[in-house]
Amino acid sequence: MLKHHPNLTAVVVDIANVCDAGREIAAQTMVTERISYHVANFLQDELPTGFDMVLECDVGVYTEELFRKVRNCLNPVGRVVIVDWLAQPGREPSLERRMDAFLSSLRTPGFATATAAEVQDLLVRVGFHHISQKTIEYSTRVHEESTVVILAHK
Repeated sequence: MLKHHPNLTAVVVDIANVCDAGREIAAQTMVTERISYHVANFLQDELPTGFDMVLECDVGVYTEELFRKVRNCLNPVGRVVIVDWLAQPGREPSLERRMDAFLSSLRTPGFATATAAEVQDLLVRVGFHHISQKTIEYSTRVHEESTVVILAHK
């Protein structure tokens, strides 16, 4: 997004090793000076505020508490964009997704991959509106896959 929008800046909020990896990757680009990093565990720590948009990509954990924190990060007309693999009723997940879910259930008993409807319901409960969803289909060498993109306004 930074490559296509020269006035855009970004703040990466994640744990230290993700921020470090992001710095290394960004150092190889022309946009590195427009990215800053804020080390935090977004499930436990206070988060920075004043954002027009929050992008959550492959977070996998969705709760009312997290979405309240995200909503508080946003400016009055801010929006959240979620890009993740979400369970789809009637559709069998790939072996990789089943393995991810299995490993997650070992760390967190009772873990279940959220559906797009569940994520949207959580967003509504914490005060987001104008929620839209798009599914992006793609193929890998091994299997068919899809990612769900959800956009919600404050």
